[in-house]
Amino acid sequence: MPANRGPRITHEDDSMQRLPTGIPGLDHLLNGGYPAGRVSLIRGASGSGKSLCALMLASAQPGGAIYGTFDEAPERLQGYLSNWRTESDVHFLDFRAEDDLVNESFSGVELGGLLVRIEHALALHDTRVVILDAFDSVATTFGNTETIRRSMTAVFNWARNNDVTLLVTGGVDADYRSATGLMDYLADCVIEIGQAIEGNLMTRTLRVIKLRGAGHGTNVYPFLIDEHGIWLLPITDTALTAPALRERQSTGIPELDEALGGTGVWSGSTVLISGTSGTGKTIIAAHMAETFCKAGKKTLFLSFEESPQQLLRDVASVGISLSSAMEEGRLFLEARRAVERGVEEHLIWLFHETHRRGVDTVIIDPISALSDVASARSFKNLVLRVAHQLKSEGLTLVLLELIGDDGSGQSSLNMSSLIDTWIRLERVRRDNHFHRTLHVHKSRGSSTSSEVMDFEITARGLTLTSTTARQA
Repeated sequence: MPANRGPRITHEDDSMQRLPTGIPGLDHLLNGGYPAGRVSLIRGASGSGKSLCALMLASAQPGGAIYGTFDEAPERLQGYLSNWRTESDVHFLDFRAEDDLVNESFSGVELGGLLVRIEHALALHDTRVVILDAFDSVATTFGNTETIRRSMTAVFNWARNNDVTLLVTGGVDADYRSATGLMDYLADCVIEIGQAIEGNLMTRTLRVIKLRGAGHGTNVYPFLIDEHGIWLLPITDTALTAPALRERQSTGIPELDEALGGTGVWSGSTVLISGTSGTGKTIIAAHMAETFCKAGKKTLFLSFEESPQQLLRDVASVGISLSSAMEEGRLFLEARRAVERGVEEHLIWLFHETHRRGVDTVIIDPISALSDVASARSFKNLVLRVAHQLKSEGLTLVLLELIGDDGSGQSSLNMSSLIDTWIRLERVRRDNHFHRTLHVHKSRGSSTSSEVMDFEITARGLTLTSTTARQA
């Protein structure tokens, strides 16, 4: 997948008025939305999400919108709207092939008839927003390129001259003499959506090709289609603008809090707990989740290894009860298989859930599971973006990393500079026994202990013992 790096999107004032797109994230890329009173084009292959983008715009307009369809039946489009919008003021016009407006000329009276119907609908419903879905299909049967250009130019100029915001959708054609290619040149804003395949996993992508008279996001951005519509992830800012919160959160383990300076981790920080299999990473994370929830913090716990039922059972065996926090709506346990989706879809889903649930803390167990579905570069980019975005929103992020059993004990994330607090767990052999150990590798803004502590997992939870106490 292309890396989402590039110049920061600026939001300086300009003379262009904008219309909200209805898609979280896309307004940011367009510095406010589609250009009002102008023509925008969304193009993409079949199944890429063009019609859904158009429906999102139409349903987001408080003053209503006119939706002309040249492909799907209005009843079907209305059904899509009803699935994920409780209320909308969208009025459909059926311009499909059986309509008398389209014949071999697509000019003169026929084109005038199409515009007359649109003008009547605009006046009737008092709106200035028009969508023409699959507009290029009308012209695909014509061999005269000049006729197509004149006809489309006439429609686009009609919109500009009448202060109508027009969004048209079309397919993708490498031949720029085709209808789609011509619309690229004629439109004021052009957006391309597509599907990228990596490791047999598909990710939907969006790119703003042009926006006349204004700046815009220039990279390829992933987006997700779900039961709520479209979610776009426009993480491009290069400035480090994360807030420095002055609140600390207890981990629920007194000895660990003491090792971290006495009161736990900073709110809004990124915490990494790394260790090989069986070192107790999930148990420590569960302790933290239980404590965060008792302190009134909403927490999302995402597991790539265990189902919620298994996790609840396993942590209950060591005295950690998460059920009450779930029942009270403070803890949300989610389990997903890492190999079922690409890293971009996992990423978008995660941010979608944090916003939908309104959480304060996110725990991912383990983040290293996603390294199996992406290249090393894509995986590192994923972790960087997760940490950057959640930190910029003031959320506490706890990442668990499974270190391989090759004996090196080295972290594979290779991004320690990104981590605020790093807790390392190990299993060491001593006196013919294996002992679990914990030490704080680093913790920014804290006076940390340099001790390596032994810890045991018992039916009453974790017990940590300092090396000084053990030797005494």
